[in-house]
Amino acid sequence: MSMKNVTITLEEEVIAAARALPEVQRTSLSAFVANLIRREVEGADRNVIAEVLATLESLAPQVKQTWKWNREELYEERLSRYGKESEGGIETKAS
Repeated sequence: MSMKNVTITLEEEVIAAARALPEVQRTSLSAFVANLIRREVEGADRNVIAEVLATLESLAPQVKQTWKWNREELYEERLSRYGKESEGGIETKAS
């Protein structure tokens, strides 16, 4: 991954306080800020996905499935979807 330099401007007190953080003491201030931004960006992506899923769930009809497909129904559905008919269990092309 290609890296680019970015310049940020902060108050001297903020920089001094940030450098005093234990996380920054184990790495550079630059790496610390890069990790913060990376986590925010990745978290934002997850939040957007979660919001989309929540919206879709709220829009979906609240249908309670009282029956399940059986093998024959699935087979008939597939045959009709792809323009074929079944005659006594034998596949034939629809006219």
